[in-house]
Amino acid sequence: MVGSRTISKWILGLTFIVCSIQSSFSQSVWENHHLQNAFTQQIIRDTIGREGTINLLPFYHAGVGFYPQNSLGEVEWKSHFRGLAGVNLKYSGKKFKASTFLGWTGLVNPVFQAQQVSNDNSVAFVGRVSGSVKAYYGSLTQVNLNYQIEKHIAINAGYGKNHVGYGLRSPFLDRQSANYPYAGIELKGGVLQYDLKLLYTEQSSSGSDDGKWVSTHTLEAKLAKGFKLFLAEMVVWQNSNNGHSRGLDINYINPLVVFRPVEFNVGSPDNVLLGAGSELKWGAKRFYFQFLLDEFLLDNIREQNGWWANKYAFQFGLAFPFSRDLDKSLLQMEYQLVRPFTYSHRHAEQGLTANGLPLASPLGSNFHEILLKAFWKEDNYTLSLLGFFWMKGENTGGFNYGADPTLAYNNRVRNFGNYILQGENRHSGSLQLQYMRKLKKINPFIKAGLIYGKTSEVQNINPFVEVGISTAVLPAISSNF
Repeated sequence: MVGSRTISKWILGLTFIVCSIQSSFSQSVWENHHLQNAFTQQIIRDTIGREGTINLLPFYHAGVGFYPQNSLGEVEWKSHFRGLAGVNLKYSGKKFKASTFLGWTGLVNPVFQAQQVSNDNSVAFVGRVSGSVKAYYGSLTQVNLNYQIEKHIAINAGYGKNHVGYGLRSPFLDRQSANYPYAGIELKGGVLQYDLKLLYTEQSSSGSDDGKWVSTHTLEAKLAKGFKLFLAEMVVWQNSNNGHSRGLDINYINPLVVFRPVEFNVGSPDNVLLGAGSELKWGAKRFYFQFLLDEFLLDNIREQNGWWANKYAFQFGLAFPFSRDLDKSLLQMEYQLVRPFTYSHRHAEQGLTANGLPLASPLGSNFHEILLKAFWKEDNYTLSLLGFFWMKGENTGGFNYGADPTLAYNNRVRNFGNYILQGENRHSGSLQLQYMRKLKKINPFIKAGLIYGKTSEVQNINPFVEVGISTAVLPAISSNF
């Protein structure tokens, strides 16, 4: 019998094959790098026709930064390097679309928390990396396929990540997670859109476990002009339990069922999460709100007794332009909190995690976070501001305070009296201002800002500066977040 890990590898392999086959029957158009030779263009048209287009866009980013660091009362200047390079290949046909990122990223002396290597040798967004804590590199490879069966039905598959919701962060599935194989179906009709996603991943980035599955249902309704509401549910189950191979549970890929009753009927062995969100737009402004519920007892919420299993996440944000030209500017602010032990399960393998990283916010659980994003664009330059600040309670002294969803909650520090930021308190933040100039062939930039870090023992506020070159368009990477 073929194992689930083998199936996931076949999915990835077939994804590349399908993309290659479709490319051979398409017209080749280079985005920002047009073919100059008319004879070559004519050969392409005569050979592969005009069924679709292929856009090939190389990307790169290389920056060198400097920042002071206090060491035994003396100021020592440190340096860091951050780089990524690759190619973004897109195919767009009448019914079939494909997008592929092929690239690598590397850092030397990472500055920000989100760029630092976890205990499982993984980094937010990238996933598993090679090297050491101070210098590492990893793959950015992603493949995303979409086929429109008919006007109201589409299917998709690939190897990458998904983002559920309206914010920079997501309390459900976040774009900063590690990559994983996935497949899904989208149904649209009138004011309703329904999405089913099936993910396969592993608990550890080393690939040493039997893996797990995640199924999601999302129903979105456009209730009025500018107002949308969605309901979401997720379930996580192990590929095998106690040596028994369970594999793909067909109960959870039925688009017409609700997960909680199904999970109850099979003995409640799995991890079910529920949620909702809404977005309100008026003009160019928008406000959004999202809420995830893992577990709760209403009586314990009323008593405010800090019961450990009152597990939830909450987010709201606001975005609006600050100029008359709506495409030139944007200001977005977002706040999120996640209670201790949220996303975790009594079986560590059934936490909402992938390859040693959370599938939702990269901070895991037990934290408050504020994000700020702003930019101003002119014809030949872009000025942008990026800021974040978070407070998090970490596990310490061998005790589980609910900070890490990759751990089982069985060894929790207590049942009552739990609160957000319990454990070892850590603060971190950064405010970064970047100026990028658009030239004919390259885009030089200069970035400056402040880095803030605080633990129970140390507090630092350090300036930094970074210079480098970059393409105007990069993959959806927010490595500082």
